[in-house]
Amino acid sequence: MSEWNMLEGFKFDELTLMNLSEEDASRIMMRHMKEFWDSSGSGFSPVGRDRNNPFTQSAFKYLYEIHDRNLRDSLKKCNRIIESFKEEREVFYFKNLESAIYNLRLQSAGIYLFENELNFLFDFLKKFTDRNNLSRKVENGLVRAFLEIKAEQDKKYISNVEHEPNIKLKNGKTCKPDVFLTLFGEKSVQDLRHAEIQVKTYYPTNYVKFSEVESSLELIKTGKTNYLHFITLSPLENKIIEELNKFEHQIGRVIPLEGEEPAYLMLLLTEFSSLFFKKETLTSGAYIEILNKIGIEIPQIFERIREIPVFKVEEIEKEKPLVPTEPKQIPLPVVPKTPMQKIYNPKDLETHLIELFNREKLIKNKDLIIEAMKSIAGSVSVINNTISSLQKSNKLQYSRKKPQGWSLNR
Repeated sequence: MSEWNMLEGFKFDELTLMNLSEEDASRIMMRHMKEFWDSSGSGFSPVGRDRNNPFTQSAFKYLYEIHDRNLRDSLKKCNRIIESFKEEREVFYFKNLESAIYNLRLQSAGIYLFENELNFLFDFLKKFTDRNNLSRKVENGLVRAFLEIKAEQDKKYISNVEHEPNIKLKNGKTCKPDVFLTLFGEKSVQDLRHAEIQVKTYYPTNYVKFSEVESSLELIKTGKTNYLHFITLSPLENKIIEELNKFEHQIGRVIPLEGEEPAYLMLLLTEFSSLFFKKETLTSGAYIEILNKIGIEIPQIFERIREIPVFKVEEIEKEKPLVPTEPKQIPLPVVPKTPMQKIYNPKDLETHLIELFNREKLIKNKDLIIEAMKSIAGSVSVINNTISSLQKSNKLQYSRKKPQGWSLNR
């Protein structure tokens, strides 16, 4: 684009400067370190013969990314480390990405995960073979998170948090829900609600089988739990979905975590909270942010559970209408049902979301979609699940190119 320079009177073409790639930037930083060691003489020497010391290429790339891919700021950090080395005659060796994350991560980033960090966590997930143990680690992380939220909550939502408590049914069977929450118990028995979070972190290609979640279904059927939410990395068997459809208003997420969500889930594990935040237990605020990233929105999920009516199975059996002994009467005119009931099933919301995009064509960000659908959706998580489902089926897309935003994939 041509512009007029009013001071000098010259016409010039505007140039857009691009950031260097991580590869190019890391090469420059490696050369920078080599020049330091070459010019330092015999007074200083690197560990072994590594002229990049104390960095490796992966550490250089990470340093560059966390400084917003700004080469000047990245080199300044290198120089500060060099100066520290000159004073103390020793410096920590960033031998890999893990050690770079622990020692270089900016705490001001909060729970935000940089691209190199996301790839690091995805690589861990890919290589971790003991998936049952991984599920257990996630369950323990969720219990830790909810206990911390319980301790710091302003509004009394959570009364108790348990991991695999023994719950006996009338038929003598004992069920052990993964993460069991008792909610609103401090007000009255009428307000009391129970929710289970069922965790399965299998490989994405392995379906979650009916037999593995049968006890969770039993708890919902018998009214021992009022709400069931799944955190999975793989799909549920169709048989499970069919059974869950009978209790749709009491069911939360049923689709696997996707996109960046599995990486954020790993932040609940103590090894990664220690690595990224230098502490095993995080603050209530940090846990709420992580849970929001994996589709558990607080306090919205609690408010939704509060609205679920409590019932007893035996009462429903008693209230079944008797077979009429007299001829049927002529039915009265049907009165239209108003207002419209809220939608809690993401599949049912899809047609409404598609209709919205047929009207609007392009929506700039997800918050605007949520705002538009709030009047008919039961919760924000239902909207997010519907968006994810449409993306997965290639019906909805997000473009970073201009015009930027969400639209139907024509």
